[in-house]
Amino acid sequence: MFSLGRQNKKVEKEFFDHYSEQKRYEVLEEKGYQKLLSEFENLVCPKKGERVIDLGCGTGAFTQRLKKLDLVIMGMDISTKSIIKAKKDILDVKFLVGDIEKTGLKDNSFDIIIYSGVLHHFPDFSGVLDEGFRILKSGGRMFSYDTNLNNPIMALYRHPKSPFYSSRGLTSNERLFTKRKLEIKVKKAGFKKIKAMAISGIPYKSVELKAVNKFLFLYNLWETLFEHLSISKKLGSFLLCCGEKAK
Repeated sequence: MFSLGRQNKKVEKEFFDHYSEQKRYEVLEEKGYQKLLSEFENLVCPKKGERVIDLGCGTGAFTQRLKKLDLVIMGMDISTKSIIKAKKDILDVKFLVGDIEKTGLKDNSFDIIIYSGVLHHFPDFSGVLDEGFRILKSGGRMFSYDTNLNNPIMALYRHPKSPFYSSRGLTSNERLFTKRKLEIKVKKAGFKKIKAMAISGIPYKSVELKAVNKFLFLYNLWETLFEHLSISKKLGSFLLCCGEKAK
C-alpha cells in the first residue's frame, strides 16, 4: 500500500517545466485524446456556453480539444513554462499558473471541472477534489481520467514493487490507484451520481524510456484489441470518473 502525504510541489513544477521547455507535452496519439473527449461528452453532456476549467492542464493537450464544443474554457497548471507554452499555442482560452489544491478562484464559479490525468500526481488527491467541489456551481459536473492500477501492463510498468518498474518520466508524487479508491474519494468530497469505469483503446505517442518506445506499437496494438473485450471494463488502461454537485 502506498503511503499518503502532501504533494511535493517543487518537484512537480520542476519536472513539467523541464519537459515543456523542450516541446508540447502530449503523450497520447490523437485517437486516444479523441476517445477521452468522446467519453467526456457522453458522461458530462456539456452545453454550449458553459464554463469549464481544466485543472492540471499542462500545455493544454486535452484543453485544446475542448474548443470544438463551444464552451468557455480555462486551464490551470502549477508549471509556469507549461502555461507559457499553452498560451502561445492555444488561442481563445484563458490559462493560469496555480495550485489546483488552492486555486484562489471564487466559490461556485464553474459548470464543469476536468482533471486531465492529474489526480495520480498527488499522494492523496482528497484536497484536489475538495477544492474542485468548492469552485463548482450547484448542478455542475466533474470529469477525470487517470491510468488504472488494476491494468496489468500499467501495474508492471508503473508500480514500484514491479520488477519492470522504471522511475523515468515520473515524479516522486505519482501514485496509481484503483476504481474503488477513486469512487470513495469522489464520494467523500461531496459529489453525487458518481460513475467510474475503466476503458482501453487509448494508444500512446511516446514514453520516456527509449527502449520501451521501440515496442510501443505492440502495446498500442494490444490496446486496440483489448478495448473490445468485456474485461476491459474492469482492467482497462484508463480510469474515467464523473460526478455532480447536488443542486
